Amino acid sequence: MKSIISYIEKGVSVFTSIAEFSAAKGVRKAGIVAQTTQSFDNLMTFVAAAMKRFPEVRVFNTICNATALRQQESTGLAEWPT
Repeated sequence: MKSIISYIEKGVSVFTSIAEFSAAKGVRKAGIVAQTTQSFDNLMTFVAAAMKRFPEVRVFNTICNATALRQQESTGLAEWPT
């Protein structure tokens, strides 16, 4: 996350949880950038909440395809009957 934040201009708010941006005042535009190792489900939960809160939301999905595939496979294995 520090890498992503290092590209943000000073004075721009950074929210790392839904609770943080739910309390934000005066914010009208939001940009969402997902870490490459974040799960797609977590990203979509964050996006859905942001769309309810802010008039303008832009999403930059940087989740690595290989990571997403590994997460899907791991989830499938975890649900495999024993």
